[in-house]
Amino acid sequence: MKNKNKLKKEACLITGGAGFLGSQYSKYFAKNNFTVLCIDNNKNNISRIKALKLNNIITYYCDISNYNEVKKLHTKINKFYFVNTLINNAAIDAIPFKKKGFTQKFPSKEMWDTEFDTSLKGSFFMISFFGETMSQKKKRINN
Repeated sequence: MKNKNKLKKEACLITGGAGFLGSQYSKYFAKNNFTVLCIDNNKNNISRIKALKLNNIITYYCDISNYNEVKKLHTKINKFYFVNTLINNAAIDAIPFKKKGFTQKFPSKEMWDTEFDTSLKGSFFMISFFGETMSQKKKRINN
């Protein structure tokens, strides 16, 4: 029996792939002939990356801190792609901002909670689902 993974197209999966740094990763890998699976939970950022019209960037909306969403994402992606590179880049925007005359110099407690959920739980969920097959083939995971 043939290995099912050999029949699937290899791809680089980037969480936070439509954000500031992630979009740079996505463009770099796409321009270097990788199929890029760009995962993000910001629909505006996803629209911007789609506007680049790079045929080898496929976007998915997913909150990686949500176990059930990652499970569904894995099922969907695993039908067509073998993830040979996983870049866990998702994070909150911790840049100071002004809102109604108030300057937020540091992230609030709620923002930190979201950051920990995204960075730690999200990375754990992504590695749990995609990393098993990758480790058998000695592929790359970057956190």
